[in-house]
Amino acid sequence: MKMKISMCYLQDCAIPDRVKIIRYGDCEEHNHTLEELDRFKRNSKLQKLAGQEVKKRYRARDIKAAIKSNNDPTASTELEAAGGQFFNIFEVHNAGKKWKM
Repeated sequence: MKMKISMCYLQDCAIPDRVKIIRYGDCEEHNHTLEELDRFKRNSKLQKLAGQEVKKRYRARDIKAAIKSNNDPTASTELEAAGGQFFNIFEVHNAGKKWKM
């Protein structure tokens, strides 16, 4: 599968305002969605965030609850967009193991 990545920048800004990813070309072997990939591969930024919170000695369930932000519907949407809809307590434990080593 081939993807085309387009970045839109605001005037006088080095950070992109929007990123657009478009699939193109023909490949029958790779026809899975990003959501399917998110089930198996976790966002490294989420793992790093969880690891930093474990380092501060917070409990794993509290870290998961804070990252999931169940009280804020917009945060939940942003988490899904970042590929974190499958983020669970085991991910927090795994991120903590990296810090403890």
